[in-house]
Amino acid sequence: MARAPKEIYRRELPNIDEDFAKDQGEESLDAFRSKVRQQLLEHAQQEADLRVRQVSLDLVIERNPIELPESLVSREVAAMEAELHSALESGGLSHEDATERVKQSADDLKSRAEKRARTTLVVDALAEQEKIEIDDEALGNKVAEIVTASGRNRDKAAEFYRKPENLEAR
Repeated sequence: MARAPKEIYRRELPNIDEDFAKDQGEESLDAFRSKVRQQLLEHAQQEADLRVRQVSLDLVIERNPIELPESLVSREVAAMEAELHSALESGGLSHEDATERVKQSADDLKSRAEKRARTTLVVDALAEQEKIEIDDEALGNKVAEIVTASGRNRDKAAEFYRKPENLEAR
């Protein structure tokens, strides 16, 4: 039995020139470069802000140990298992393979669920202490932003945030 010949592909990137810039909706190459530079700077700033917030939050959690109720950890584990299972199936794994992968991740999920539960409790306590409240409109806008950013998984994200317990956890 003869094997079919293999094909070799080579990626060819487009020339970054005035025509390319116009195809991207910009007036000129300089305008395109300026826009890309600005987007990269904004992304880098968001990443840096996120890292600083996470390090600060980790420090607060470390300095304020919290005894977690097992029911809270179990609820977080279940939510994270469902999220992972859904993501794996969306990525093309069969239901059975996704279930197996979730089982293999049980220890990691439990430690992450504990951290997420601690984070939720600390943030809730800080919000209460500082009298920070979010109105329904701001919450709705944030959920809409998350659902829109979910791309192919918009329906699943929308379904997830229809449940009151998931809104409260975020």
